[in-house]
Amino acid sequence: MTSYGIKSISVSTITCSSDATCRSADMHSECQIDEGETDGHCSCVHNYMEDSSWVCVPKVLNSDCVKDSDCGDMLSAKCNATSKCVCKPGFGDYDQNDSCDKVLGRPCVADGSCTVFLSYTTCFAIIGVYQCSCEDNHIEENNICKTALGTACLTDNECVNHGSCYGNPKLCRCNDGYKGFQGYCVDSSYGLQHCCCTNVLCVVMLIILKYISSQY
Repeated sequence: MTSYGIKSISVSTITCSSDATCRSADMHSECQIDEGETDGHCSCVHNYMEDSSWVCVPKVLNSDCVKDSDCGDMLSAKCNATSKCVCKPGFGDYDQNDSCDKVLGRPCVADGSCTVFLSYTTCFAIIGVYQCSCEDNHIEENNICKTALGTACLTDNECVNHGSCYGNPKLCRCNDGYKGFQGYCVDSSYGLQHCCCTNVLCVVMLIILKYISSQY
């Protein structure tokens, strides 16, 4: 996000009776006066917001773009198909402060505060703290919730990477060359590549891995 300078006072603390008062402090501000009042307070103009230096800067989200880099320094934002900067899947502008924060693990008060940003989520208490989590029969992958292996599905996109929706009944299953491991689809040779089979513990883990894989 581009910075336009540093001020010692927030625009919103300036009392005004006209736009000129505000623009003398920041050219991208205006005077907001409530109906029936003679004085008001300055605020950034539409599609601008104050940054940490109390400067009115262009908002990133919903601004026009051609490529992802046009969305500034926000790593969790992207340029969508309609040429607008939006949060990437799994991220949302919770506080309406032009930022993209991860949905999963975010404090919540109701399911709706999670699902409005990410599908297949629920507001669940983890150690007494309510957080956005994947709902039952779903698993987190790449910051979003995917349908768990062995669970009914409609499309391939619902399933984890290297998994597809097929069979009778249609369930999320691993593609050829992949096996289920802890809810994800891993290369069938994963166990052999990652175990030192001269170690007893590794041998036991390999047996467990093969058993789990055989279930999907």
